[in-house]
Amino acid sequence: MAVIAGLWVIMALIFASIGLLFFFAVKRDWFCWEWVTPQELAGSVFSGPKANFVLMVTRIFCFLFSLIILIIILATATAGQSFEYYTVWNFTLLIVFFLCASVHSVREMFHGWRLSATPNPRFFDKLTVILYHICLTMVLMVDIVLWTILYPQAKKAHEEHPTRNPNPNPNEDDDYVECCTQFTNFFSVVVHGLNFFMMLSELIQNRIRFSIANCLWLLIWMSSYAIFQWFFALSPNGRWVYFFMDTTTESAAAWYPGLFILHIVFFFIVFGFSKLKEKRAGLHGDTAAEQQYLVSHNYPTKDTSDILARTSSMA
Repeated sequence: MAVIAGLWVIMALIFASIGLLFFFAVKRDWFCWEWVTPQELAGSVFSGPKANFVLMVTRIFCFLFSLIILIIILATATAGQSFEYYTVWNFTLLIVFFLCASVHSVREMFHGWRLSATPNPRFFDKLTVILYHICLTMVLMVDIVLWTILYPQAKKAHEEHPTRNPNPNPNEDDDYVECCTQFTNFFSVVVHGLNFFMMLSELIQNRIRFSIANCLWLLIWMSSYAIFQWFFALSPNGRWVYFFMDTTTESAAAWYPGLFILHIVFFFIVFGFSKLKEKRAGLHGDTAAEQQYLVSHNYPTKDTSDILARTSSMA
């Protein structure tokens, strides 16, 4: 696999920047793990056990429905719907998120919806928050890019150069392949449309707060797919799934940083909507508990009042 020299330099700088920022984010708690509590993970912005129960049912339904759709997609294995595609990667991640979120809700239901506001985040708790940040960003980006860019381009190309049907039915007028069926079939509409409404329902109901530092996880996700795409192109039957990721073209040096920028832009769009919800719903944690968490984990702060100011300003 040939790679233009400029792309090597650009990708090295991007990966180094992500690694450096990630190091400081871990050391200084930029991820705001003090926000991660049972109340945040399983509670609804609409007060009361009934609202929490509705959130739980919504999560379970989204998980089961999405899982069934993915199984059918993989079983039929039609073009554009296998794991070599970024769309399927993101839809699979959405399923994992709803599974994790459902587990949190069910666990708290069996504990009587006590919903403690004391932070003690474990790996599973942090994973759920990270997945939420990635999935909410990706459903918006994938859906908008497909319906505003890829679909119109495919439709225009079909109108200019119609594709003949290799096996026409003599009893029907189908000499030409119907336009854009890879985008307009039921399963595509689910993974490029209904996925947005599933995550929108989650955004409206849950209490999970957005942290800017979690954008790093989104960039790591994008980097993982890019690396996968490189190895996939090297495989015996491999190919470049997306033309703009082809490292042998001169334009790749512009496409790759552009893709990272696009992810960041959509992250901040979602971040803005999340903060608007937090403000209108008056979401905040137990400041004293968050303060104690920061002190107990020895995060660098000048004094106790500085910690209090930090948690209050982020709420």
